[in-house]
Amino acid sequence: MRVRRRFPSMESLVTEGFLYRDELEKMYKCETMYNKYWLPTHWANQLVHKAMFETKNVDSVQSMNSVLMNIKDFRQSMEMLTKYDWVPIPIAYPQVVFLAVRVYFIICLISRQYLLSAPPTEAQSIVPIMTILQFVFFVGWMKVAEALLNPLGEDDDDFECNWLIDRNMSTGIEIVDTCHDSCPPLKLEEPDDEKGTMYWCHPTKNGSQAPPTAVAISQHKNPFAKVLNMVHPTTPESSPPSYRLDVPKQ
Repeated sequence: MRVRRRFPSMESLVTEGFLYRDELEKMYKCETMYNKYWLPTHWANQLVHKAMFETKNVDSVQSMNSVLMNIKDFRQSMEMLTKYDWVPIPIAYPQVVFLAVRVYFIICLISRQYLLSAPPTEAQSIVPIMTILQFVFFVGWMKVAEALLNPLGEDDDDFECNWLIDRNMSTGIEIVDTCHDSCPPLKLEEPDDEKGTMYWCHPTKNGSQAPPTAVAISQHKNPFAKVLNMVHPTTPESSPPSYRLDVPKQ
């Protein structure tokens, strides 16, 4: 509802900067009795086709197919979102469930009480523990279902669709325009054998990397140090004795 209120017509898309005037005119020229949501996807496919066969910006057919598959996945995601919004759950179903749960616990409020004139039994208790547990579980599940019934609504727990649209648009423009081909130069880091090799760091709550403990550093020393420092025997006296078994000839 928030997105529909923000974009009540196609002209509002031009006002908000999501559509150019010439693109809107092309959409108006497309005469069809159904919706025209497929036109931007068609334009994107045509641009990829031109980049492959006319401007030669795409160097291989595999790259073109990869871009087209990403456009296809985006289009299918938008189609699924449209279907969820197009076919809502009938309002009678949740109303019947919510009414049944409330009526059930109203009846339990009277039926689960004990009569003072009845003889006492060992199973009776002052606090109805099982009824309280049922109330907590059933009503809790019902409240969760009420919150998930319309995730694109205007409640506090629903998705902020307008914020997501603005964020994705701004981030996408920054990636392809401002931050394109802009990265810091790579530098060769000189190793320091005295400090030892730190293979991992422990993440903290605020996201920073904490240095490993002394035990972790001691466990990550060179595993081949003892093998490389072995002294090989060079004299016959220091070499281990050899044994031979003589088999008599027959």
